[in-house]
Amino acid sequence: MSTAEEKHNVQSVGSGPQVNILYSAPGFAVLDPDTIKTMANPSNTIFGWGGVQIVRISPEVVVKYGSHVTLHEAKSMVFVDQNTETVPVPKILAYYSYGPIDRDVDDCGSLYDNYIFMSFVEGQRLDKVWDTYDSVTKSRIAGHLKGYLDELRQVEHRNYIGSVDRGPLRDSILGDLEYKGPFDSEDDFNNAIINAYQDTTPKRHVKNVLVGMLSSQKGRNIVFTHGDFRHPNIMVNDGNVTGIVDWEFSGWYPEHWEFVKALVKLHAIVPSHCDHLPIGPSESISKRPARIAPVAPPLLLPPVPSRALSQPLLGATSSFLSANDSPELHPVAVMSLAARLPGLSTQPICFLQSFARSPVVV
Repeated sequence: MSTAEEKHNVQSVGSGPQVNILYSAPGFAVLDPDTIKTMANPSNTIFGWGGVQIVRISPEVVVKYGSHVTLHEAKSMVFVDQNTETVPVPKILAYYSYGPIDRDVDDCGSLYDNYIFMSFVEGQRLDKVWDTYDSVTKSRIAGHLKGYLDELRQVEHRNYIGSVDRGPLRDSILGDLEYKGPFDSEDDFNNAIINAYQDTTPKRHVKNVLVGMLSSQKGRNIVFTHGDFRHPNIMVNDGNVTGIVDWEFSGWYPEHWEFVKALVKLHAIVPSHCDHLPIGPSESISKRPARIAPVAPPLLLPPVPSRALSQPLLGATSSFLSANDSPELHPVAVMSLAARLPGLSTQPICFLQSFARSPVVV
């Protein structure tokens, strides 16, 4: 964004909270919080939960606002728009903070609400229509998504792990959506993950297991990463991708992070979603052993024998589960798998994931 477009315009709202406009596109009329709340109604509210509201305030514009909306998300979207040619990110029109608001910070998470105005994206969420598409359409969508991630990963690399402006990151893996970082090395990043997990378990000896599982996670490229690349955040219309939304977890991460985030959120294989995605030269995903299903997602890989994939995953998983008695796959187990199969994590990755069920394309 050019300096001329940046704003630091503080507007008082009576004697209470203030609007601090940080960016406004030329010619865009920024609406104040009271006006937006007056305009919001059930017919134009796209989303409303957990301190986040998304309201379509005109045919062309939506506003995302609330105590859990981050201005980091807006900055990331501006960055992607300016540094890629094809990635379909909504156009940022303005963003501001509003506060301090007289409320309990423990209940709301912040004394400030953030507001992001962006272009409306036509279409439906991919998770709502994926099962209605034929194999040709699914393959085309997967190909387009792979291209978008290729382009994101080709943006000039950074030498830190953090948000787009060298700020901290927010991810549940780092602990209760708290901001952590930025990190100067992968070791620092991995230690933050381990420490966040240790805070949730009484078994202190598990740290040695986790550290050992991450011992090979060094020397990876740091690439720009969406951080939540799955079905609900991909918009499609008539079988074509129209937008990628929800960039709040985006930033500069090790190149395997997109892969890690997909596996962490995937708990089951659904064969009907996977029949058209081969795992290797001759094996269909849906024919894989059922015992792998709770921990391994369907993958479209470069030619890798299924045994080479399943054994490291099962080994990493069994090591972690024996130490922790956890029914779910922890990020450290996934990262250990990524370390054992470097070709897996360095490939541009597309995730087609509808909540707990869907294909993942690597």
